Amino acid sequence: MTLSVLLLLAIAIPLAHAALVSVLNRPPGLRDVIHIGASLALAVACAFIFASVAAGRTGVFVLARPLPGLELAFTADRLGAVFALLAASLGALCAMYTVGWMRVTRDAAPTRFMAFAALALAMTVGVALAANLFTFFVFYEGLVIVTFPLLGHRSDTGSGRAAGHYLVLTLALAMGALLPAIVWTGVAADTLSFTDGGILEGRVGPVIANVLLVFYVLGIGMAALFPAHRWITAASIANAPASALVFAVTAASVGGFGVLRIAVNVFGTALADAHFATLGVLILATVTLIGASLAAFSHRDLSKRLSYLCVAQLAGVTAGAMLGPAYAGGLAAGWFAAVIQLVAYSAATATLCFSIGAIEAATGRTKIDEIDGLGRRMPWIFAALALGALSFAGAPPLAGAWPKLWLMIAAADHGYYWLGVAVAAGSLIAFAAFVAPVARALFAPEPSGQFAAPDGAPILVILPTAIAGLSTLMLLVWLNPIVAFLGDLRGAAP
Repeated sequence: MTLSVLLLLAIAIPLAHAALVSVLNRPPGLRDVIHIGASLALAVACAFIFASVAAGRTGVFVLARPLPGLELAFTADRLGAVFALLAASLGALCAMYTVGWMRVTRDAAPTRFMAFAALALAMTVGVALAANLFTFFVFYEGLVIVTFPLLGHRSDTGSGRAAGHYLVLTLALAMGALLPAIVWTGVAADTLSFTDGGILEGRVGPVIANVLLVFYVLGIGMAALFPAHRWITAASIANAPASALVFAVTAASVGGFGVLRIAVNVFGTALADAHFATLGVLILATVTLIGASLAAFSHRDLSKRLSYLCVAQLAGVTAGAMLGPAYAGGLAAGWFAAVIQLVAYSAATATLCFSIGAIEAATGRTKIDEIDGLGRRMPWIFAALALGALSFAGAPPLAGAWPKLWLMIAAADHGYYWLGVAVAAGSLIAFAAFVAPVARALFAPEPSGQFAAPDGAPILVILPTAIAGLSTLMLLVWLNPIVAFLGDLRGAAP
């Protein structure tokens, strides 16, 4: 099967998935099987794309040409293949979890949720495999629109307000900053196609490079840098499957990926010309990292506390993207740190969202001071919760430790020792914010009261939670192959 056909399948499968769960929603068991099966099929397609790229095969699939020289097209490079496989794999776990969670909570509209979840995966994979900035923008905007119903799925005033805030903020930033930056890039570089070494290499001077970088980083509001971080903290009111999808798989992860894509394939070596803007973004990322980590302590609600820690973790992705290559011709330590941080963040966030949702579904408890001793009644769920929290805190040998080390190395190479200190401080704060309460849950006396299901949750909730937690350990084995696969992030052979 050619790479072009695989690219078509990666877009077509989730679109067909959305249609099928909407039409074949009776009996519910058939709909649920379709939801899980189609998500697994997408993960398999993305795995074949990854393997094809590793084998050196190339291909392009052009969906449409709305204007001469302007294509809605898809291709697969190393960076896109890694992110597409990550999103599709976690999306399959989310599908399994959604089925279990919707059943145990007796959700009123599971079909609608599953259809929009499939569309969100289609938009996410489209962003990952976009061949140019035009395709990137179209699918980024599409993702904003289809994740809006997911965040507002509870259909209450609070979730509706949070979803509306997300929609208005991210659309406004994209239309007001990202779109002008893309148009400006097309005029300056006479191309919108992502290029190894960057579109803007040798095409713009320092002044334009600085202005464009500010526009790009500001326009990708999903990256959640201060003050755009408020969409994540507001969205913490969403239900567990929506939080897992939006925070770990689609919107928030796309924000981090988008900033990295711009740094690597739009700016490339021209990132050095935008020195003042990169320094400004690094300072803003540092403020976001420390500020969000500290703000987490002010919230007793598990989901709200997690949302602030997600903001802090995403700031690490942006920081790595801005650091780029350590020196001319040297190792792209910052970019590698950003990729690995994105992978570790997505795995740990999915684990934490699954665990918190399982606790709420089984016990109705959502506060930090309500989970003491629950670990004795829900050992698998709390074991996963502990792994996700430790990965956020950067505790070796879990996945979250290694990108933080790479960030410190890249920061030291640039002489930004203050950034390395901030990364270390953020890890310690994350440890105190989440690991300490989890320890109480595991070792405090067992609570009274009975749960409806063994281990407090059904198997379709426990299994994906356990797998996601295990992935934070397995990434220790997979990270080096990922780095080798990426080469130098400019098309070099692994």
